[in-house]
Amino acid sequence: RKVALSGEAYFCVTHDSKHPFIVENNDFEVTVKGTKFNLRTRHQEGYSTLWLDEGKVDIRSVKTGESLSLRPGQRAIVDSKTGKLSLQQTDYNGIHTSWLTHEVSFRNTPFHDVLNTISANYGLSLVLDKSVSNVPFTGTLPNNNLSEVIRTLEIVYKVNINVASKV
Repeated sequence: RKVALSGEAYFCVTHDSKHPFIVENNDFEVTVKGTKFNLRTRHQEGYSTLWLDEGKVDIRSVKTGESLSLRPGQRAIVDSKTGKLSLQQTDYNGIHTSWLTHEVSFRNTPFHDVLNTISANYGLSLVLDKSVSNVPFTGTLPNNNLSEVIRTLEIVYKVNINVASKV
């Protein structure tokens, strides 16, 4: 059982020692031991992130061969350029799975990262009318109502945001 991933997916995998489940892309290979986890890989972000909710997974960097085992409440980040793996403790606030309920949540996220996430979710480019400091954003936005997202960010950051199709 092997799948390739580009984008974001939430996996619920039943343990089967005779048929391991493997998720791979150019940056990593994840070996699943029976678990629930969220995996996001977006080329434009420059890194991939795996959040483990239940069970156990192993992640290996394709570039360096380095591997880590994750336990619930941890996340691994793979740097796309270097292949370096890092491991962090997370809280169970549901931010990494908010997209499953048509929302996207942020917690102390720099404004440029918020714009990059919104751009990736909607497949477009967002252009500001003036430069904005990277004041962090904390909140939840819908991922199925672009006009509400734009209106909210314009109010919070006191800017005008223009939408352009990605070329």
